This record gives sequence, C-alpha cells and structure tokens, in this order.
Amino acid sequence: MKKIFFAVSFAFFAFSLFSEEETGTDFTGTLETRWGVATPQTESDSRARYTLGETSFTGKIEAFYGNSSSFSEGKVTYNSIENELTFLLNEAWIDYTASFWGIRVGRQKAAWGKADAIDITNVICPEDMSSFSNLTADDSKLPVDSLRLSLNGDSFTADAWWIPFFTPASLPLKKNNLLRKYVVPLSVDFPVPALGTTLSLPLTIGEFTEPEKALWNGEYGLKLSGYFSLLDVSLYGFYGWDDIPVLDYTMTYTEGDPSVPNGIEINGKYKRMSMIGADVALPIGQTVLRVESAFFLQRYFQKSAESIFKTKLYNAQNTEYSEKHNEISALSGIDWIKETWTVTAQYFCNFVFGNILGYTFTDCPVFYHIGSIIRHDRVKP
Repeated sequence: MKKIFFAVSFAFFAFSLFSEEETGTDFTGTLETRWGVATPQTESDSRARYTLGETSFTGKIEAFYGNSSSFSEGKVTYNSIENELTFLLNEAWIDYTASFWGIRVGRQKAAWGKADAIDITNVICPEDMSSFSNLTADDSKLPVDSLRLSLNGDSFTADAWWIPFFTPASLPLKKNNLLRKYVVPLSVDFPVPALGTTLSLPLTIGEFTEPEKALWNGEYGLKLSGYFSLLDVSLYGFYGWDDIPVLDYTMTYTEGDPSVPNGIEINGKYKRMSMIGADVALPIGQTVLRVESAFFLQRYFQKSAESIFKTKLYNAQNTEYSEKHNEISALSGIDWIKETWTVTAQYFCNFVFGNILGYTFTDCPVFYHIGSIIRHDRVKP
C-alpha cells in the first residue's frame, strides 16, 4: 500500500509540472558533531560516562517548478558510543500551491502549538526518545507519511491532515542504552515467601503490536489559525493513535513442580487517542503572552505492574492493563525579546480525572512545572 501511496504522489507532482515554466534546484548540507558526559548519580558509582558521541551529515535538496515544489532531507549519523552507522530520511514530499489552496504528499513534519520544549497540542508527529542526542536536539520529532490539504486566506489558514500509516515513537529499548531504565528496568526483585528468598527476575521485551495498516485505521488532524491585529489564535483537532504503547507484564516460570518464576516478559499495544486544543498568542511591544491547552477524551493510561500481576492472579480472564481517563494539559508563557536575546518563562500543568496507579488525581494538587529559558540567537550578517 505504501508503494501505491508514493506512486500516486509522484504521478500527481509530475502532472503539475507540465503547466509551469519557472524551475530551480537548491542543495545545502550540514556537518555536525556532538559530545556529552554524564556525572555519576550515586556514591558507589564514581565513573563518569559518555552520553553523547556522534557525528552526522544532513543534506537537503529543494526543487521547484512554478507552483510545484519538492523537498527531501536525509541524515547519516555515526554513533561512537554504540558503534553504529544509521541513515534517516527526515522528509521527502512534493506539493502544489495555488492562489488559495495547496496540497502536500509524502514524508513530512509539522509542529503544533506555541509551547517551548513541552508538548501540549503537538501530537501530529511522534517523539524520538531513542537517545540523549535526539532528546536534546532542536527537532526531536519523527516524520509521518501523510497528505496535507491547506486553505489560505488573508487572515486565516486551515490544514487538514490524513496520515494513513501509523508511526510510533522511537523508544530507548536497547540493553546498552542509558535511557532504557526510564522505560523498563533490566531486572525486577520478586520476593518468594515459600522459598524464603528474593529472586532478581530479568525483563525481556516481547512484541509491541501496532495498528493494522488498513484504510480505516488512519489518523486525522485539523488545524485552524486566525491572524488578527491584536492576537493570533489556533484551534486543533486530532483523532489517531497514541505514540507510546501501554505495557502488559507476564510472568514466566520454570518447568517442574513447583514452578518458580524465572523472568518477566513485556508486551505492548498502541491505543486510540482523541484530542481537541487551542492556543493564543498576544504580542505587547517586545513581550509576547501565550496560552495553550488540550483536552484528551478518555485517554488510555498504563496500570502499574503490581496491579496487573494482582489482577491476573485473582482474575485470569481480565487482560486489561490500561485504564481510560479524561486528561487536561495547559501552559501559559511569556517571551521577552530584545534584539538577539530572548527570555522565556512558562508554567505547565497536567490534570487527570479519576483514580489510577493508586492516586486520586481529582483530590491531589495539580502537577505543575515551572521553567525558564534564556536564549541568545545570533543573526548572520
């Protein structure tokens, strides 16, 4: 199906070229190297470790022919820590733009919302969390193979997205990845009272089941933006799949009588997600005030491993390892811009309705985050 998708895309692009005259091609490239060291976190471990050590080359090719254009960007990276050479096709799309409408097909990226370094409504592209380097990059989002239809007016724009092929977030699941322990540990201590001991059970990662690649399993997004003299306003809607899977934990046992636990297998499944959101930006001289909020309807949340094991122990037929709850995320921020300097402060809160993982969020204080960023942007002469 992917071959058909891209064949139709390039056929459309080739057809649009015949009616135009102006043409051109631009090529740019960037060579970058990044290094980083982590300080020890415990007294028993006094060794500093490299967390970043990679060299990459990024090449971009942009071609245009009248109202039609194409863009592709590829990145070759050598990771010194994992001794691994990788290639990533970041973007590869073609589009056609008329006076008030446009269409773009292929592998592309988009950023929703006005938050800085925090995702509120920015759910159109999945996150790349596979390494420190990707998390700390300016753009840590993965591209999606999609079709985007745009309408443009004097003071408004509308973008409608169809994403036929699901792309999950990239997780740090390799055993030598320093970030793996924040997703799944290498082992879990499991007490066995009958034997008077505690077993250290290794964790193995099984299968993360992705949605079936079918026409009815696509993702859909809509962004409406208005640009006025006093403020900018955007509305968002998304119906698709959560990029992070919910996990199921299954105990494995040795053969014999009595059986003894010898490990834990982790499997995952991606769940549906619905989101509506909005943001507002209000410029006042050199200061910009911004607000952004999103509401997730009956989003799936991960149960704790203890509750999953307990449920399976007393009710083997119950295979649910997630719960559905409504969720609200919101952020308010302020930016002060003076020549090449930008000072940013923002406040983020997240509120989940109901009881999950032993906490009743409606009775607890709202979880919050306060951050400030001071940035200096150099301007090329």
